[in-house]
Amino acid sequence: MRLLRTFLALAAGLVFAQAQPANREALWKQVAAAEKKGLPKTAAAKLQLIYDSALRDGRHAEAIKALAKRITHEGAVQGNKPEEKITRLRAEL
Repeated sequence: MRLLRTFLALAAGLVFAQAQPANREALWKQVAAAEKKGLPKTAAAKLQLIYDSALRDGRHAEAIKALAKRITHEGAVQGNKPEEKITRLRAEL
């Protein structure tokens, strides 16, 4: 019984790990669609989800890309001031 539970836990972990990149891929497509429609708040919200997921999975390069794009979109909403973007980046670091 214990072996069965261990096997099921490992199988569930593998399924979850494989589902995450596909989920992020769909989120990236949603970000692109929001950018195309000129919706920076929507894009920023999706990028936050990508950032969190990528960090959990140890995909640091993807997390940095999502962070940089998110800060750019949030900065655009706040008046597109470079100092606002720098402040947000420092807060994240």
